[in-house]
Amino acid sequence: MTNKECTLIEPLLGAYLDGEITEEAAAALSEHLEQCENCRAMLSQVAEADRAIRAVEVEWPSEFEWARVERSLMARARVRRFRQAARTAAVAAAAVVVLAALFYLASFLDQRGSVSNPLRPEVTAQGQNTENPAEETPLDISVERG
Repeated sequence: MTNKECTLIEPLLGAYLDGEITEEAAAALSEHLEQCENCRAMLSQVAEADRAIRAVEVEWPSEFEWARVERSLMARARVRRFRQAARTAAVAAAAVVVLAALFYLASFLDQRGSVSNPLRPEVTAQGQNTENPAEETPLDISVERG
């Protein structure tokens, strides 16, 4: 047989042994196996491996072992959530510090007259009585936003 046919047949050998391919495919594969010694040898190796795997007894974990695995996974999940929350809190705290510093800097510069702060309106009063400061005088107040 050609090597090209064999490369198409080899992946199907396990399914052929387990009876998991259609009757038409099984008939075509059987015909190929009758003529190809290499594929027959490969089928023999797959069958031997299958027998060896089936001979191994698998021990399933006990309820106690499953519970221990579950506790371990849950603990890891809690740690992961805590770390994520801590990172989020740290970023939020850093943002608050940066904003506070910016507001402080803006108010500091505003007091020195360098920059006007749009959040802090300018208030002016007119109409003060300079002759007698103790006497009440109506004030004309205006508020301007920068």
